[in-house]
Amino acid sequence: MGTFCLPLVRQPKEVVGVEADHEAASLAQENAQRNKLPSAKIIHGTTEQALFGHLAQGSYDPVILDPPRSGLTRHAMEGLLGLASPRIIYISCDPTTLARDLGRLMARGYECRQIQPLDLFPHTFHLETVVLLERDERRS
Repeated sequence: MGTFCLPLVRQPKEVVGVEADHEAASLAQENAQRNKLPSAKIIHGTTEQALFGHLAQGSYDPVILDPPRSGLTRHAMEGLLGLASPRIIYISCDPTTLARDLGRLMARGYECRQIQPLDLFPHTFHLETVVLLERDERRS
C-alpha cells in the first residue's frame, strides 16, 4: 500500500515501490495519486522480476527491503547485489533469515551500521528488526 515508499517521495526524485500482491500494488498507486505524488512509481511483480527488469537499469539510494519471513531468495539477493546501492535498509520479521541474509550481504561488501529491534507485538515471539547497511567500497 506504499507504507515505506510513499513517505519518502520528494519532488522531483522518483521513488519506486515493488509489490507482489496485486491489491496492495493497486492501493499503493491509488494512495500516491490521492496524495499527489506523481514521482512515486509502483511496480506490480515479484522482487526478482523487478530487480532483473525495470530496476536493473537504475541506481537507488537507499534500497528498502521488507521481505517475507523466508527472507530474500538467492536470485533476489543476486539482483540486489547487482544494484550496488550505497545503502540498504533491511526490515525483517525473522531473526534467522535476517542473520542469513546479512551474512550474504556482508560477504559482498556491506557493513551493518545500525540495528534496531522493535517489539511491535508484545507478549508474542514476533520481533521486527530494522538494519542499516552501507557499502564498503574498499571491500566490494
